[in-house]
Amino acid sequence: MEIFIEILDGLILGDACLERRKKTHNARYHHECVHYTYMNYIKQVINQTDTFIVSDFYPKERPTLPNSTYTVCSYVHEILTEQEERWYTNRIKHIPEDIRLTPNVLKHWYIGDGWLSWNTSNKRYKEGWNPIHGICFATEGFSFEDTDILLDKMKALGFPCGRGKDNNMSLRGSLVKDFLSYIGTPTCDCYDYKWQIGDRGLYENLKNTCSCTRENQQPSL
Repeated sequence: MEIFIEILDGLILGDACLERRKKTHNARYHHECVHYTYMNYIKQVINQTDTFIVSDFYPKERPTLPNSTYTVCSYVHEILTEQEERWYTNRIKHIPEDIRLTPNVLKHWYIGDGWLSWNTSNKRYKEGWNPIHGICFATEGFSFEDTDILLDKMKALGFPCGRGKDNNMSLRGSLVKDFLSYIGTPTCDCYDYKWQIGDRGLYENLKNTCSCTRENQQPSL
């Protein structure tokens, strides 16, 4: 269960959420993503807790976009209610002060809401060197006080981050390799591109040709 909570924290830092219709009801897990293999991985993580299981796992057509999203919803459970109370105040997501930024947490946060930033202003970029500028994290949805918690904890790990006017966090390029080493390899092949820091051309190719659909090989835990 400890590993599950770590993964859950990383997912909720990103696009996942815990839903609770009424205070008298228990909460459920809800997550949408375009990558089937990653959603199937999350389904396996939830089901292997032997405590609560996924109630729905289905594709959702998006008429205005080229890809469908895949949705994972769990049954409601009191354990998820405990986590909802830890993460939400009046249905607004906040960073819990007791969050531990373990490799599992950071990996799933980076997969969900992190991206590589490339230094296109460097003149050597045009020569094919394509230096990494850093890693950015989409934290603009959190308050400055919440982001302060993440900044302090990242600094304590040896990964000090900056913060932009939009409240997004950024890790400088010289620390990217160490950070990726700390969080470990990607969970699914569809996110290999986020670990490709040597060549932007390969990065773009992996990102644009990724096709983690229902027909592809499914990841194992």
